[in-house]
Amino acid sequence: MAKFNENKRGACFKLVIVLVSPEGKSIMFKGEINGKITKIPAGRPRSGLEYDTIFIPSGHKKTFAQMNWVQKNKISHRSIALKKLKLFIKSINKGY
Repeated sequence: MAKFNENKRGACFKLVIVLVSPEGKSIMFKGEINGKITKIPAGRPRSGLEYDTIFIPSGHKKTFAQMNWVQKNKISHRSIALKKLKLFIKSINKGY
């Protein structure tokens, strides 16, 4: 990666959550966040999330590792997918 300049360091993280009904029907909820890979890791790595130190989300100046949990969870690919799942569950529960 050291050879690549800023405009060639694009990256994205994707996550898919699948909800499966007892009848076997499934619905997918996708979360995606675009960004770039830094040249130098920054921030404190979280266990199992070492990429946080090298990924800067688009529109931000900090790596995920430099953000606190609240900041990161507002924009992460996991958060996006979970919000979609939550909205779906709310929509099917309106009649109850």
